Amino acid sequence: MTSSQRQISIEKNLRFFREHLDVLIKTDPGRYVLLRNEEIAGVYDTIRDAKLTGEKFFDDGDYSIQQITKKPVNLGFFSYAGSALTAQ
Repeated sequence: MTSSQRQISIEKNLRFFREHLDVLIKTDPGRYVLLRNEEIAGVYDTIRDAKLTGEKFFDDGDYSIQQITKKPVNLGFFSYAGSALTAQ
């Protein structure tokens, strides 16, 4: 996956997250959502759990993690995508 393709994937996941935030904030406020291909791959209590799951199941690193909150939170590396982004 090229960096351009990664960026597109990241942007699509973020758009999907924002479109579903109102529902997520009601069901799982403060938790972390693992996103892949504009789908929710899981919801976790900690960013660590979301990251470990992403690494385990998506070895291509094509995933994103967002905290479920209305207040903008910069998760740094995790706001953008998974471990392939270190190579990213």
